[in-house]
Amino acid sequence: MLIRIVATFFLVSAAISSSAQFNPSNFRIYGTADRDIPTPTHSAKVGSDPSALQQFIEFMKASGVSGWKGMTAQGMISYEGGAQSLPARLYLRDSTATRLDVDRPGGTDSMILRENLGVFKSSDQKRISFSSDFAQFGIAIFSRLLSPDYPTGNSVLTDRGIVTIGGASLRRISLDDPATDVTGSAWKSIDLYFDPATNYLSKSTSFIRLSSADAAFYMVSVTYEDYRKDGNTTLPHRIVHSLNGNIDWTYQIDTIDLSSIPDLSSFSF
Repeated sequence: MLIRIVATFFLVSAAISSSAQFNPSNFRIYGTADRDIPTPTHSAKVGSDPSALQQFIEFMKASGVSGWKGMTAQGMISYEGGAQSLPARLYLRDSTATRLDVDRPGGTDSMILRENLGVFKSSDQKRISFSSDFAQFGIAIFSRLLSPDYPTGNSVLTDRGIVTIGGASLRRISLDDPATDVTGSAWKSIDLYFDPATNYLSKSTSFIRLSSADAAFYMVSVTYEDYRKDGNTTLPHRIVHSLNGNIDWTYQIDTIDLSSIPDLSSFSF
């Protein structure tokens, strides 16, 4: 239950009132968002589709990023139903480390994700661990896509064609990576949605557990918007998170600094 409270604090401003087991035939109870997003499932393929790999290449070209090492972003985060926005900083390092700090009146709350580990640290020193499902999904998956060491040889990319999400025609690419723990199935499955007109990443979704102690699966969706060109690079400046179809928070980025690579010590637990 505590892990759900933390997820609510960082991911949901409204109470979590529903969940679904990982079975495509199950009835999914959602809020008003994400109703037309298919449930991410393992593709069962043994090799990647060439067209899916090409979509990764096209996204990297569209971003204009070369030799990705990380970035530091400054902006404001607003929670659904909240009356005010709060200063927030997003730190990304290579393809494995993410940190989101939110400044509240009583101090700073941090979510730190590194490889298959994740932890929430509140301003009053409370610590809650996340599942590897959640840690691997992350909160800004484009950092993984931009990394020169990804996809790995064990990754499987499947081109599922064009689907309509929210009235937009998007290319759905399923990404499967081998699991490293027993919190879920043998694979970590993530669906990525790209705009065919721009090759920008539009959404990432996964059906995951938040904690090894929580048997419920949750649909987590991230929308990437407001792509802006800064010099030679074009990256999203608005990140919108939802959990089980409830929009949780929106992070509006003011500045992105690709030259400010956070030190690895910033992602210590």
